[in-house]
Amino acid sequence: MNLAGFTPPKSDVREVDTFAAYLAIIDFIDNDMPKLRSIAELRTALVIWRQTHGWHKLSDQIGITQLAKKTQTDPKAIGRALSGKRPGGKAGTPLAEKIGIFRQQERDAAGDLARTPYTWPINDRVRAQLEKATESRPTASGVGARCRHSQVLGSCSILPPGY
Repeated sequence: MNLAGFTPPKSDVREVDTFAAYLAIIDFIDNDMPKLRSIAELRTALVIWRQTHGWHKLSDQIGITQLAKKTQTDPKAIGRALSGKRPGGKAGTPLAEKIGIFRQQERDAAGDLARTPYTWPINDRVRAQLEKATESRPTASGVGARCRHSQVLGSCSILPPGY
């Protein structure tokens, strides 16, 4: 098994549980993927999902070079996908706006563009599905578990009965 280039997660703490991550990707496929107009947008969105929810995180810093390598796409195509620019100079909707993620462009100490933090929050549709799943899920005591949402991070924690 070749582990070259493998970087383990920095923490054992999961910001996003596996079930919520699965619901988020299903929601993306059903609701956001049809809005994408190029293969570069699709590949970029899937890599951002993998780098965030795939590693049980809400956000990660990803550079254009890293996105280009992981998507096997030209960095210029990635830049167009992220900015929403179309061939011929036509303006479009940026990828982050299309799929509901947060993108914060930063500069390092030298003023160069740094890796961009991307955050893929748990949206209201996924929260509703989590609520529905936890209401119908019996616990050891026979009472349904409840879901507590963090409005800031958009995450869901399953609480035992009595909380």
